[in-house]
Amino acid sequence: MDEIAAAAKELSDEDRSIILDLVRRLRTRRRK
Repeated sequence: MDEIAAAAKELSDEDRSIILDLVRRLRTRRRK
């Protein structure tokens, strides 16, 4: 997860929000 956070710092706010949304979906899907 640290790698994603580091990469997100180099993205624009729009790209970062999109990636964080995708990460949340993957996390919730994995728990269920």
